[in-house]
Amino acid sequence: MNLLFIHLPKCGGTFISNHCRKHLIRRVGHVRISEQKRVGYKVFTAVRNPYSWYGSLYYYWKDRLASGLKYNPVTTLSRLPYHEFLDIVLHKNKYQQFLQKNNINRRTFTNLPRISRWQLGYPRIKLDVGFYTYTILFMLYSDKVFDMSLEEIEKHNDELLLIDHILRQEQLTADFNKLLKEYRYPTVVDKRVNTSKNDVTADNSKCKEEIKRQDRFLFKIFYPHL
Repeated sequence: MNLLFIHLPKCGGTFISNHCRKHLIRRVGHVRISEQKRVGYKVFTAVRNPYSWYGSLYYYWKDRLASGLKYNPVTTLSRLPYHEFLDIVLHKNKYQQFLQKNNINRRTFTNLPRISRWQLGYPRIKLDVGFYTYTILFMLYSDKVFDMSLEEIEKHNDELLLIDHILRQEQLTADFNKLLKEYRYPTVVDKRVNTSKNDVTADNSKCKEEIKRQDRFLFKIFYPHL
């Protein structure tokens, strides 16, 4: 059985993609999986606990903005203090207002790589959830979730999730090697790139409470111990 890797942003995907490239494992980056595209494959991805995911996204956007390379208008959010940045990306209406205020839409994204366009946010999902929950629902789940409540999605999660294997970023090398051995691919040595500089959420209880509230679905499904 062939493997297919879905690269979720800020979850260690570059590390996995580099190994997939060497061993001819199919991979797609920052785009949706569909029921048709997964036929004939065992699909896997890596997730990350929401607390550190937002901090990683914040510093990544800050670095991209400072570098001036491949300018992306969404990265201007990282000019804000972290708690203000978080207040926007955790709430659908505030994020949409930010995009509208700064005239960020598909036209302004025409010169950007396709993988950057997921940052337009909430194109079809009606739920008021954090940006990370949106990202996972949009990229990894069936189209049926667009018209469902979080309670309904949680109840039917096994049917709606289009992924066969979930790796955790916190133990990525071990999880990835276990999967590779199962499908008889060469294992990998841990030489990760693009690792986060700082878990800015770690000591901020207010930020953690807000993330837990807005990304409660992810905690229940992927990180029930946190």
